Amino acid sequence: MEDGKDKYLERKKDLIFIFARGMCWINNLLIIGLTNFNVIYLRAYSRRLIMV
Repeated sequence: MEDGKDKYLERKKDLIFIFARGMCWINNLLIIGLTNFNVIYLRAYSRRLIMV
């Protein structure tokens, strides 16, 4: 019984670790995506201003 409990806890730690890493990854992707979007949007906006 104790053996199984230890294994379960280890697995839980691994899952939390993987989840945390995944969240960091998603966060980075979101930040990169947002900055790229902002850059594109600002370029389009400045072009529109120049056109007008």
